[in-house]
Amino acid sequence: MSSGKERYVKGVNESNTALAKVNGLISGLQQAFFITAIVEVIVLILSFFLKRTQAPENSSAGVPIK
Repeated sequence: MSSGKERYVKGVNESNTALAKVNGLISGLQQAFFITAIVEVIVLILSFFLKRTQAPENSSAGVPIK
């Protein structure tokens, strides 16, 4: 069991520890999805500040090596 789940189970006053473990797992999953959503919003906002660049005219990109 992870440390987060252990702390959750210790703080719960339920007689059924299996139910407490399931609730701890659900709580951890919800927290992970919430943090992921926050990171995705930050990445989306930062993506608007990317600059478009063009390849130099003299580039050899796409030219096969002989």
